[in-house]
Amino acid sequence: MRLLIFLDTDHLSGPARLALDFSVEAHAMGHEVLMLGLRRGPSGGPNPFREAMESARIPTRLLHERFRFDPGILGQFRALLEEFKPDVYQSHGYKGSLLGLAARRRGVAWQAVFHGITWENWRVRLYHALDVRWLRRADEVIVVSPEFGRRLAAKGVGPSRIRWVPNAISEAALRANRGDDDPRRQWLGEAPDDAVLAGVIGRFSPEKAPERFLEAFDRAAAECPVLRGVMVGDGPNWKACRTRASQLRAADRLVLAGFRQDLAAVYDALDIPVIPSG
Repeated sequence: MRLLIFLDTDHLSGPARLALDFSVEAHAMGHEVLMLGLRRGPSGGPNPFREAMESARIPTRLLHERFRFDPGILGQFRALLEEFKPDVYQSHGYKGSLLGLAARRRGVAWQAVFHGITWENWRVRLYHALDVRWLRRADEVIVVSPEFGRRLAAKGVGPSRIRWVPNAISEAALRANRGDDDPRRQWLGEAPDDAVLAGVIGRFSPEKAPERFLEAFDRAAAECPVLRGVMVGDGPNWKACRTRASQLRAADRLVLAGFRQDLAAVYDALDIPVIPSG
């Protein structure tokens, strides 16, 4: 089977890691996989998404997007369909769903993976609303939680075409990016030996509620002198979180570490992983 997979990303996001693991397993089973990503702006420059895929020996092509929602990627995508002739097209995200409509018009089965909705601004909310409408045309919609399936069914996606597949991460692949750094030592600095490190890992965006971690950490730190905190990730709320973090009473006990790929080392460094969303 020939699988064409598209993600609207030029970095190694959470969905990209899942797609990478899936592609490696599909390739091992004898399927031919071609990964599609985006190259934004001028040519050249680092592209962690492509580098990770090619490191795993997954063939990868990039569509050139000159600006957000560049209609030129449709022509590039159609040309790729003619060249690769996939049996199945798998999309991740609303831009991938738009391409899914083009794939179906050419007789290619379309499987959409729905990771949820982000709420940064009105444009993104509009894109997600369109995505839900487009998903009604998909042959199959994979959801990462039963609740997402119920929401899509309520919006008109046929329940018989919705399938729940829980997220899964390959521990071997995760530890392959461990690196040589010791993030715990970096983050704790001069903290006492009995310090307790609590941390949140993920995208800095409204649905992930990073600000909730900041407020909870500040309250907990007032009760626990040995508590230290770290936030790993980036996203649209990064600047707001950095500003709020500097205002906390426990600001000197909290580190905003930015985006990191060595997640195995990050998880090993934490005493208390925190998930503030939900």
